[in-house]
Amino acid sequence: MVPQVLGTITATFPARDRPRAIAWFGVTGGVAAVSGQVFGGWLVGADVLGLGWRAIFLVNVPIGLLAALAAWRVLEHRAAQSGAPRARLDIPGAAGVTASLALVLVPLALGRTTGWPAWIWACMACGLAAAGLTGYWQRTLRRRGGQPVLETTLFRLPTYAAGAGASVAFLVYFASFMFTLTLMLQGGFGLSPFRAGLAFAPMGVMFSITALLGRPLVARYGQRVVGVGCVIIAAGLILFTVHPGLALVIAAAGMVGTGNGLVLPQLVGTALTQVPSAEAGVGSGMLTTAQQFAGSAGVTLIGTVFFSVLGTDDYAGAARATAIMYLALIALVAALVALIAVRVREAPGSTAVHRDRPARPAAQRSRVPAQAGDSPRRHHRSAMHN
Repeated sequence: MVPQVLGTITATFPARDRPRAIAWFGVTGGVAAVSGQVFGGWLVGADVLGLGWRAIFLVNVPIGLLAALAAWRVLEHRAAQSGAPRARLDIPGAAGVTASLALVLVPLALGRTTGWPAWIWACMACGLAAAGLTGYWQRTLRRRGGQPVLETTLFRLPTYAAGAGASVAFLVYFASFMFTLTLMLQGGFGLSPFRAGLAFAPMGVMFSITALLGRPLVARYGQRVVGVGCVIIAAGLILFTVHPGLALVIAAAGMVGTGNGLVLPQLVGTALTQVPSAEAGVGSGMLTTAQQFAGSAGVTLIGTVFFSVLGTDDYAGAARATAIMYLALIALVAALVALIAVRVREAPGSTAVHRDRPARPAAQRSRVPAQAGDSPRRHHRSAMHN
């Protein structure tokens, strides 16, 4: 379901309004990830119906029902108005992607607790083989004039390839950081699930503030804002490398949340900078699929390192070891975003937004940053008609 959300945004919003919608998508996802820690901690502590931690799965029931009702009332109505032809589903491709991810992620999740038996490695090898076969099918389907579920040609765009790499690196860090911080708060400081969740509140508040400020700042200062966000994240992570007390950990998490809010909502839009509007939907869907895989793999791999260090050291030592890994990932994100900024400067006027409208005079372009988008009040009516 997750890739369909961003794919729907890019398919239904006009190009001039799309950057703002994508920014709000990033804000919503980040705030939800942090606030879920608080609500999840309360839910586990409440022991609803005696289910313990299993009650967290019940949250999906009302949310799923509301989402289904909203999709039925909104998405179908918009599709009927657009008059666009119905897409042909690539069922073999979707099945291949699903099987490839499952054959890699499930063994990674179970490997540490089962002692990494032979079947774990066999499953992951089968996953890589399935990924290769799926890629071959996608290329074959495209040559036949079909509609593959993966538009692999987008990776020929340097900005998309670098943006996808930055998104993957960031989600490996982000998901595993949330996981290991929870372990540290509960195991290292002895907090209850609810109190550990409350410790994430400053992080969530700071993320919300900087995420809302991020888009106008990027519109004015460009990708330097993302670089600043990476520096703030790195400063917060460095605090985890010292012997931390609880107050210092919460303060460091707040700094990390401040930087996350400047980085995470911008990554998807940055990757789609030079993607044509006709392919923005599948491009964004591929990005979110890669992000989901990266988050799951990050929790598993870095979580394994955390527990391995914990076996010979304390929670502070495990936090230091993982913080070093997070710093390397953030440095990679900053480098890839800088590469995208260079590529965009070398090819002015090639952004996806500019593909949907005639080129403006140079004097006008100099007054409006290339990635700032256009004023919704100024262009919304004409964009909707187009």
